[in-house]
Amino acid sequence: MKAVRRPQFLTDLEEGADYLQTQAGDEVLARWRESVKNTLRLIQQFPELGRLRSDLPIEGIRTLNLREFPDYLVFYRLRAGRIEFLRVKHGMMHLPGLFESENP
Repeated sequence: MKAVRRPQFLTDLEEGADYLQTQAGDEVLARWRESVKNTLRLIQQFPELGRLRSDLPIEGIRTLNLREFPDYLVFYRLRAGRIEFLRVKHGMMHLPGLFESENP
């Protein structure tokens, strides 16, 4: 299944990487990046693995935690034969607010 990384997903990756490098250093950042890659691969192999989120304002969004960093969530949805990676964010925030001002 084809995967598409939305612009906000790429921005989240950069912001998450900057934050982790500043707060925890290069070793943690490298582990986080590897965990993101592994999670994206897993989703591509098993697209329906993630939890379907009825609490978010856009229908069909799923989330899956990063294995090594379980407080981080990958937000994605399945559309027209592809996987759209929408966001990657720390889960301890107001999650519905992530999608209120956009229509991915």
